[in-house]
Amino acid sequence: MIIKAKLVVPDSRTVIKNGAVFFSQSEVKQVDTWEKISANGPTNNILDFGNAVVLPGWVNAHTHLELTNLRNIVQRKKKFVDWIWQIAASKKQESSSWILKSIQDGLKMSWKSGTTTIGNIHQSLDGLQAFKSTPLRTTVFYETLGFNTKLETTYIDRLENLINQSLPATKLYQPAISPHAPYSTSPYRYRHSLDVAQKYGFHLSTHISETQAEIEFLKTGRGDFSHLLEKLGIPYHAWQPPKVTPITYLDQLGVLKMGPQLVHCNYLSDEDIGCIAQTGSSVVFCPGSHQYFFHTNYPLEQLIRAGISIAIGTDSLASNWSLDMRDELRRLLGFGANYLSGESILDMLTINGAKSLGWSKVGRLKKGWQADLVAISLPSTTIETIDDILRQIAKPNAQNLLTVVAGEIVYQHNHN
Repeated sequence: MIIKAKLVVPDSRTVIKNGAVFFSQSEVKQVDTWEKISANGPTNNILDFGNAVVLPGWVNAHTHLELTNLRNIVQRKKKFVDWIWQIAASKKQESSSWILKSIQDGLKMSWKSGTTTIGNIHQSLDGLQAFKSTPLRTTVFYETLGFNTKLETTYIDRLENLINQSLPATKLYQPAISPHAPYSTSPYRYRHSLDVAQKYGFHLSTHISETQAEIEFLKTGRGDFSHLLEKLGIPYHAWQPPKVTPITYLDQLGVLKMGPQLVHCNYLSDEDIGCIAQTGSSVVFCPGSHQYFFHTNYPLEQLIRAGISIAIGTDSLASNWSLDMRDELRRLLGFGANYLSGESILDMLTINGAKSLGWSKVGRLKKGWQADLVAISLPSTTIETIDDILRQIAKPNAQNLLTVVAGEIVYQHNHN
């Protein structure tokens, strides 16, 4: 198949005018001008989108699709722990069928808006088949949490069963593991997650440095999170606060040696940033979620200058208004900073996320790479640079016209 458009952007450094992408099976075979591709390859089975741009598909590096249908049910709260209390209460009422539908709805929203790869946090066997059968590319992080040392044997048995059910990986699906966060997960379970990751070759993700309350809890054992754990009836008092930042704590536990995906990282010291850079860990910034929880400045410039790979996630519809990665693009463009180029933004939305999720040859349109791509209409006809293109496709009247994953059309505007 050949996808043709006014512009093709195979990576963050290249713009091809009157371009085309030729792919067969699941791989890209050629990316060039239409003149060169039509001269050398087949000229049937062509989709011409005219005044549009073809790019690598969006990579949503962090979300919770099982929470999709909590949109408009969970209320926005200034205190993060008050929001968690609502989530915990809602989970007690969720049925297996409700979770499955929530995931299916989230997957559909994703492919309609041009997302081709998802990093999803998942807690149970409910809805697992939706990820295994979706046409999207997915890394599913099975989440572990808890402080109760009396239940460790039960916890290990449950996790092993979950892992066994999650295997095997396929060409579009890979299981992974996620110890939830330092305020909810014992040191034992963090270390056990490391063992699991090493045993099965899983990638590892964790929420970290999300709030000031988290930092206070790790340094003192007091504050909002101690009150929340007591309210939830979670026995944590055998745990001793490490009296260091969350990043230093993970480093002491040996988690950072895995080069994990570190989600949020809203509040970091210079020492934290240096530690992340030294270990080669990646960071997932969730701009919409950051705004939803009333966080202030994000250390984006410091992370970029430290050479840390930054990916972008939407988080869930219980903590954001949309799963559309173009909404995250709009927020990134809103930074308006000279340290944040269009090239950097496109990498964050594509290849950086793919790498953080463990996918190779995903996130660029190159010969031999996976044919994961989108075509988006261009409101303007005068476009020259990557920055111009991103600003045009961020406009509300730009439309996602096509989503292709591994060479298969997943969504086409006015067709499904």
